[in-house]
Formats: sequence, structure tokens, C-alpha cells
Amino acid sequence: MRLAVRWFAVLLVVVALVVAWLRDASTPNPDAAGPRERGSVDVSAPQDVSGGADALSFDRDASGVRAEATNSAASSRAGGASAETALIRVRVVAKETGAPVVRELIAAQPVGVGKPSNSPTNLPHGKLGEAQQTDADGRAELTVLARRAHKVFLFRTAKLNSLDTPALEPGAVHECELATPTQADVVFVGRVIDGETRAPIADAKIVPHEWSGQSLPPAFGLIRSAHDGYFELRVKSWERTLAHVEARGYAWVAVDVVQGFESRAKPLEVPLFRAATAEVVVLMQNRGVAGAEVVLSADRYQLQAQTSKAAAIYATHEDPVWRASTDGLGVARLEGLPAGVRFEMQLTSAGVTHMQSDPLYFEPGVVRRIEVRIGAGVVVRGRLETSAGEPIADAELWRVAWQGPTPVFLSPEDEAVALAATDKHGRFAFEAVGAGQWAIGPAPQSFGSWARGLAPLAQPVVVRGDEGAIDLVLRTDRDLYIRGHVLRADGAPARSEVSAFNKSLGLWMSADSDDDGSFEVGPLVQADFEVVAGRSGVSASSPAGAEGLVLRLEAPGSLIVRSAPVNGETVDASVTMIRAGSEFGWMRSNTGGGFRRFDDVMPGTYSVVLRTDDGLFALRRGVEVRAGGPPTEVELALRAGASVEVSYEGADVGCQCSLLVDGTVVDFTGVRRGGVGYLLGPPGTLEVQRHTGVNTPPEVHVLTLAPGEKRTLVLGK
Repeated sequence: MRLAVRWFAVLLVVVALVVAWLRDASTPNPDAAGPRERGSVDVSAPQDVSGGADALSFDRDASGVRAEATNSAASSRAGGASAETALIRVRVVAKETGAPVVRELIAAQPVGVGKPSNSPTNLPHGKLGEAQQTDADGRAELTVLARRAHKVFLFRTAKLNSLDTPALEPGAVHECELATPTQADVVFVGRVIDGETRAPIADAKIVPHEWSGQSLPPAFGLIRSAHDGYFELRVKSWERTLAHVEARGYAWVAVDVVQGFESRAKPLEVPLFRAATAEVVVLMQNRGVAGAEVVLSADRYQLQAQTSKAAAIYATHEDPVWRASTDGLGVARLEGLPAGVRFEMQLTSAGVTHMQSDPLYFEPGVVRRIEVRIGAGVVVRGRLETSAGEPIADAELWRVAWQGPTPVFLSPEDEAVALAATDKHGRFAFEAVGAGQWAIGPAPQSFGSWARGLAPLAQPVVVRGDEGAIDLVLRTDRDLYIRGHVLRADGAPARSEVSAFNKSLGLWMSADSDDDGSFEVGPLVQADFEVVAGRSGVSASSPAGAEGLVLRLEAPGSLIVRSAPVNGETVDASVTMIRAGSEFGWMRSNTGGGFRRFDDVMPGTYSVVLRTDDGLFALRRGVEVRAGGPPTEVELALRAGASVEVSYEGADVGCQCSLLVDGTVVDFTGVRRGGVGYLLGPPGTLEVQRHTGVNTPPEVHVLTLAPGEKRTLVLGK
């Protein structure tokens, strides 16, 4: 499922970054174009410099503590106090009972640093900048900077309480006790209803989960809805909890347990929809195939009922699957399927794996019969070579399920259906390849070919199942990296995630900088990439192979966006910020009460877009966001927009397309072959672009639309 939707997701990478940027960080989870002249480039990106207790969180991208610790004393690396450090000995106890709190991560943050960069450990004592784990008596020792006041806090309850400690002289020891809440303090009331009739559902089963997807302990007991559909949970306000809700005859959903639903007078309604059933008939030469394994899978987030704009994503470790084997007539029956969810189907027979080309959707309560015809498999063979045509020998190749129209960088998280190796002439062959859409390319990071500097670029391959043999030429590049350093505004090194992204190619890769700020992203293919440091925006554009890139963090800015009343009434809208000249400079959220404030914004010039589901639109260009100081404020007036309904009829499985106004992208979508997508912009001259792949110009359509007008457009003909 990871690769199957990545070609859509890559267009939305910036949106995903924004979700992380906007997300409540109070409960961190520590487990969890052409070439240019190479040279040194010094550019800037924002640094979080906000302060206050409400900023306490675990954030590996923040640079404050890490850089300060690096400059303070090298001797602190050995652990314990030194001429530049002191020691805080803290005992953590339960606020309600006084009992020791064991095996909890605790950290100390210098006052005035917005986000700490504490590396978690499983020890009760350690080095400067490390978070510790309390021992059996609730104790831990924290090495801290001398002559600096600190806040001591547990990761889990950072927003509820912390302990202020004084500035200590070098080598001094301070002993203290932190009392923290440990028991449930919030009541959550829900009501399970039929999503179609709105009738209450009795005896529904509610299973609480942690945000990580782990089931909570049996102390919660067996929770079921009453005859009127109501149920009640007691949860901890400092933890993100999800509830798995299921009932006989209905498909289950995951619900984000949020505050604000504490009584029967104001419950959270949880709609369930009748489960669908798939009857899959597997045929070979018009005869049913017995013993074929059929698997339907869906992305886990689709099984979540969104209860708030800040809802946690249902983060189970594995995507949900439904599986069954065909009987003697070649029929497999899969029950309990949720409606409106995108499913992918994979089936395996006689060692050959086949993938259904198009996604499957089901209506509530239906029994849908699906006929699949398979063959014995084909041979996919070819040659792996460099962009200069030189063969690449002894490379391991992966074949993975892939429904995108353009090449993709493989990841260690992708699941290889089959492996092959190239010979001394770069030749390879995959035997018995089933029907479906695949990507074939060099193995990714932590595997052999990556270690030799080979970019893990995989090419899409469509197999019908009756070709006999398919011949390919795969091309990639070797030893192309983007290297440089991330620095704070004062020039000190900074730890940060660094990403390289090319939207038109649909390619993305990232790495973390080291303690000295150095980073290396790659290996990449020959192209220009946008390079980003930190959470908030774009830092530089760079060709693959560049050395000496300097990404300098700076203070972020703020922006307040207001939606002017429509006919005297407040109207909320989706709000998008687009940073000029940047592929990564997208930030998306929603107004509440006609208002939205963005903090932690990279300074620069932005276009601001408002849109509503009923076709209202507003655009303001040239909005300047400055570093620090008061926020920039803008108010936009919504008017009737112009919409384009796009469909795709090309040879690929789908396409990515964008809507531009005078060169500014104001909307984008992904469209599958035979499907429909929608783009919304202002009336006037609009440009629709379909991205067509690596190093190829886009398909361009220029339209002129009136207010409220809707135009249809077919791409890929």
C-alpha cells in the first residue's frame, strides 16, 4: 500500500509537512531541470525560537539545545558534570498517590529555548542533551548546562506540569521532586449510530488504543454501547487516545478521543455503516482456480472517522487487511469491508502474485462479485545501466507493487514482491511476473546497491499477463549526493531533517544532519532538487551532486489570515499559503470563525488562497512574512470561483495536474485513468498542467472562465 498511493502522496508532501507543523506536539513518541555550476550556497530557513512552558515537546528537528550543548563543553560527552555542566537529580512521583513513576522519559530544557533536542535513552543518567528514563524508584540524573535555569518535564505530561530549577554553578548538584498526574482525568462520551438511518446502535464494542495503535490495558474493561448507543470513557488528557468501534453487521472505524464531549448532552456521534462483502472469482482459462489467496488492503487512515481538525492519524503499525482463499469453484468471500474506502487487491496462485490494476470501492451493505482472470506469469527482463549507457553489474533489483505513472525512489519500508540480480553485462530477469502494475529498480537504503552509491530509482511496468516476455532498459545514476551543513542563525551547527524534493519528477528523499550540522542526501539522479532544513519551509535549490550547501536557520514569522463575512455571515474556508519560487513552500489549514493564525512560518513572499466546498474562492499575492516581530495580517473576500473538472485518458494509470494563475499554483490534484478530479481557481485566465514524467515538459491547457463557470477537460488524449 505504501507505493501504491505514493504518486498521489508525493504531490501532497508539503501538506503532510504542514500537518506535522500544525499538530499538537504535547505527546511525543520517542519510539517512534538542467545541471548548474557546483559551489557553496548560503541560504536561510526558519528556526523555532518560541519560548514558554507550552512549547515543551520532543523535537529532533530543533537545534537550540543541541547546538548550545556542542558549544558548551566537549568534556560533557563523557557524561556527568564538568566545568561547564551541572547535575539535576530528580525523583518523579504520582501526584495522586506519591508512588514512584518508573520507566518514563524525562528531560531538562534551558529556559528561553523553545524546543529541546533531547535524545531519548533507556538509562536513568547520561550525557548533556540526553533525555533519561526513570529507574525503579522514579529517579533520574540529568546533565545540564551550568549557569542556566531549566525546566524539568516528563515527555508524556509536558503540557500539564513542569518543574523550574535554578541556575547552577559548574559541578553543582540540585535535588528535586516532580509530582505528575498519572490517572485518567477526562470523561469522553460518545454515541454510536447507524450512518444511514441515524438510529442508535446498541452493544457496539469500543476498544481504546494509544496514539501509536497499541491496545490499552484491560483496566479499561469491556466497553459496549448502551441501548441508546451511548458509551463513556475516562482517559488521560495528556495522551492521544483512539477508540476502535465495531458492531455486528457494521464495518469498524477508529475515532479520535478528543476533549469537549464530556456529557450525554454533548456526545460525539460515531456513525457506523453496514459492512460490504466481496466475492472474488479467480479464473484461469475460464476455469475456477482453487487455493488462490486473495488479499484486500486499505491505508489505515481511511478507517478513521475524523472527529476534529486536529485529530490524530490512526497509526497502527500495519495497514488493515482482509484475506480469504478460493474454494473449489475459485470463489473467495471477504466480509466486513468498510464502505467508501479505497482497496487494493492482491492474489497469489501457484507462486505467482497478481495485483488488481484499479482500486476497489464498496457501497454500504452490498455483496459485490468480482471476476479476475489470471495467467501463469510472464518474464520481465532487461538491462540496468547508467545514464551514460554503461552496464551496472552485481546490483540487486526489487519488484514492488506500484500504481504511479512516473518513476519513484524505493525505500527500505517498501515491500519487495521479488528480487533479481544483474550479471556482468547488467542483464536481469524476473520470472513468473503476474498481471498488475509494478516498479522495478535498484534496492534501497541499507541494502547492497545503495551502499555502492546507486540511486534506487524504480521504473513503472504494467503487465497484462499474456505478453510472454517484456523487455526493459532501466537507467539510474551513481554517486550523486547533495552535501552541506545546517547552521543556526548565530553560525553554530544544528541538527535537522534535510529533504530534497523535485515535484515535477515526483521524487523525494531525506536525511538527518549530524551533531556538527553536516548532512548528505542521496544517492540521487541527475536533476535539480529543492533542499529543505527544518519544519517550516524551503532553504535552497540545488542540483544533485552539489557540495558545500549551507542552510542557515533563522527566526520564523507569523501570518494571520481572515475571511471577510459573506452577506454578513462568517464563512470558514480552507486556507493555503504558497511561498514564491518554492516547491516546498505550501502550508494548508482551515479557518475557524473566519480566522487562522500561522506561526513558525519561513520568512518570504506568499500567495494566500481561500476556498470553500461550494465554490467560493479568494487569492491574495505578494504577502510578505518577516522574521520575528508582529504577525502579518491579511483579509480576503470570497467570491464565486471558476472550476475545472479534469479526467485522464492516457496510457498510464493516472496523472498529477496543477492549476496555475500567472505562474502561481493555486490548486492541484491527482486523477486516475477513468476517474475525475476537481480544480478551483479565480475567474479569468487559468492554466492547467499535467505532469508527464522525468525530464519532459508538461501538457498545458489555457482556459478563460467566468465567475461560477465550470469547464470539463480531458487530459492525456
